[in-house]
Amino acid sequence: IYFISISLLIYSGFVYTVDVSQIPLTKLSLFLAILLGILLYFFLKSGLINLLGHLFYTKAETETYQLEHLLFSALSSLFLIPLMWIYTYTNRGEVLIVTTGVLVILWSIRMVKAIINWSRVFTVFKLFLYLCTLELLPIFLIVKIILIGISRL
Repeated sequence: IYFISISLLIYSGFVYTVDVSQIPLTKLSLFLAILLGILLYFFLKSGLINLLGHLFYTKAETETYQLEHLLFSALSSLFLIPLMWIYTYTNRGEVLIVTTGVLVILWSIRMVKAIINWSRVFTVFKLFLYLCTLELLPIFLIVKIILIGISRL
């Protein structure tokens, strides 16, 4: 449910801000491409986190982090589904902004919990490297790829 609702949020953001008629995909194909990209991102990130847990001998902390990530997905789905339902029937941009704001707040709470969990095990430098490589860098890369794609339209 989380993957479908977050894909719907991203797709709705595209439809609201960009003329999707210029994209060479059908609307369903675009939504499925977004869904596939999110699934790939999630599984690659999960695999990298497990690999880091084995490399640094922090299997228990890694499992705790993965559980918190799963619970975050379930919790954010509870907020995303009704808000996306409201957006679907009202088609108002304010609902998209509120939905994105709620998601950012929940993501920030998850990041604080991750920092607290990982600070018991890692030094500040390793924690900074973790946050930059596995949390922030993929998001910046995805946004940059999207912006390059939009500018080509």
